[in-house]
Amino acid sequence: MIGEIRSSSIMSSDLKCFLNLKQFMLRLEVLRLYRQILRSIHRVQNKDNQQYLYNWVKNEFREKKDLRDEVRFCNLIN
Repeated sequence: MIGEIRSSSIMSSDLKCFLNLKQFMLRLEVLRLYRQILRSIHRVQNKDNQQYLYNWVKNEFREKKDLRDEVRFCNLIN
């Protein structure tokens, strides 16, 4: 009974938050790209440049985190 109540309350409140397969795969690709960029930034010798790049990348990804237009989204990551 408790499991039924939890699943029904989750289904009704979070239904719009689920991703379809294409969105899920794009999300994985973006996370992979983000991690790769951050790893690359660690190879920068100058600490000031490293911090600048880290902040810039972080801000760019945060600004676009709610992007839902798949065409624009694909253009940004390619």
